[in-house]
Amino acid sequence: MGRERARISIGNCVSEALEMLRFSSEQLITNAGTDDFDYVIVCWNTTSKVDTYIEQLGDLFRESHPALRIIRVDHKTIEGIGYVPNLRAMINTALDNAFQLNEYGGLVNTDQAFYKDWLVNLSKHCRPNRMVCSTLIESCRITRHHRGDFGLTEYGAFDVEGFNNLCRQIIRPDKLITADEREGIMGDLGYRNTTSVPYIFHRNMWKAAGPLELTLKNGIPDINFFDRAHACGFEFVMSGDSIAYHLGGGERGATGRPIPAFARDMPYDPAPQKKTSIVERMRKAILG
Repeated sequence: MGRERARISIGNCVSEALEMLRFSSEQLITNAGTDDFDYVIVCWNTTSKVDTYIEQLGDLFRESHPALRIIRVDHKTIEGIGYVPNLRAMINTALDNAFQLNEYGGLVNTDQAFYKDWLVNLSKHCRPNRMVCSTLIESCRITRHHRGDFGLTEYGAFDVEGFNNLCRQIIRPDKLITADEREGIMGDLGYRNTTSVPYIFHRNMWKAAGPLELTLKNGIPDINFFDRAHACGFEFVMSGDSIAYHLGGGERGATGRPIPAFARDMPYDPAPQKKTSIVERMRKAILG
């Protein structure tokens, strides 16, 4: 008998990016390979069109994915910390709610696309002592993952055919990829060479190493979280047949798109006062 798969919670965050939310959500659900999961959407100053879409999303998949649940959670602005720190607070909220619902949870972004069976091929590797990540395709010029620029994650803009063609070339069925196999990629990053998004991990890891810090005061918050988890003994692996694309910073303005109107008067991501070296800035560009 095979190991029984646990139900999964998947978190996402949105404010005004309706078309990115629509594309990523429908790809996420259609290509999950299962309906045994909860989709937690954390909302911050959403538009009425985003609200309506989230309300109707469950109905869209009621027949094809009857066990799927859509859960909306609202984020209240934390004043004085800036725009991106509030986004990190939304991630914390997404994961807090994910682990209230299920033992295993993880995170995606609205600027992602998902290849067929991405979620079922992550969940088959879930264990209480590990984070399992998808094989990732990134659009950025410098990456430790596969590179491919398939455009904005919106209907009519994303190159689905090109994305699927690359996925068919790089897929490694049933392969569990460890840090040892990726040793030396982009330098001496150790276990970090196996980190990507989407990812899934057990609530024990969140209890031991979470939540994310909200600011850059002590370094890059998600890397700090991973480092704390690694120090606690959790392992990091990649699934060779769970594949996703990440544009990178699509809704938060990192790709040249404007940030949401409500946030334009906020500090973007207040940086620490200490100066960083070129090497450190490069590591941030690669890992952040």
